[in-house]
Amino acid sequence: ATDILRGCGPTSACPDEPVTRGQFAALLRRALSVPMSDDDRFVDDDDSIFESDINAIAAIGITKGCHDSTDRYCPTEPVFRDQAATLLARSVKWWRQS
Repeated sequence: ATDILRGCGPTSACPDEPVTRGQFAALLRRALSVPMSDDDRFVDDDDSIFESDINAIAAIGITKGCHDSTDRYCPTEPVFRDQAATLLARSVKWWRQS
């Protein structure tokens, strides 16, 4: 109802499918109302529909990249539980400071 979490199709939630890093970026940006950023932080997200979401959460320090790389985000890879925990912890820290 608040447009934070969207399904995998117009009428499907797909609860058994993994969430990609790009999808997770969009979820965090919408949930926290993170402002969009003009920065282009990563070299591998140019074809992603989530590029602006990824750049927004990168601009405020929630994400720093993937696989120990600061220039790649890996938007189509799944978010693992440890990654989700890290991203959520950084999100809470940012939200408390804003």
